[in-house]
Amino acid sequence: MNTTIGCALLGMCTVLVWPPVLATLLGWEPPLPHRSDGSARLLAMAASTGHAALLAGVAPRLAAAPGTVTTACSYAAALLAITAAALCVAYERTPAEHREEDHPPPASFPRRP
Repeated sequence: MNTTIGCALLGMCTVLVWPPVLATLLGWEPPLPHRSDGSARLLAMAASTGHAALLAGVAPRLAAAPGTVTTACSYAAALLAITAAALCVAYERTPAEHREEDHPPPASFPRRP
């Protein structure tokens, strides 16, 4: 990848990802369809962790860092990507647990004569 293209892509991702993520972490509710149980912050954390994984994986290559630094950053990027995936799973599983606790199974209703 050309250094100019890589820097432009990282800049665009930063401009597009960080403002809504920071606003969501500070309490803003995005107008997109989401769950009302407050888990939008989990999704924002997953997005920020995924962006950090992108930065950790690409930045050393763009800076022409030595091989050991690039390898260490690649491992860090893999761990960050796994963390982002775990946060996405937590985002998906949280409402199912709340639904079972908040809403007991419906009682049978008597039939009308």
